[in-house]
Amino acid sequence: MKKVKVVEVVEPMEEKPDMTVQNVQELLWDEIYKLRNEETTAANLCAITNATGKIMSAEVLKLKYAELTGLKPQSKMLGSEMVIEQK
Repeated sequence: MKKVKVVEVVEPMEEKPDMTVQNVQELLWDEIYKLRNEETTAANLCAITNATGKIMSAEVLKLKYAELTGLKPQSKMLGSEMVIEQK
């Protein structure tokens, strides 16, 4: 018989928090530690990693678009220190 790990159900957030690159890195490390301590599954970690990759790809695309158009990108995730100056 196959053992099944029971994962704690987390209540949905009422408000979404501001996410920065550092927050995302911390989230990923927390999930890696949970996997090492058998508090989550590899499938959960894989899903979070895939979603994070898609979010970061969108942020990179914003930067590339801003660079090509000469606009100043607005991104809470990247913070003000990484904004491209308007040409």
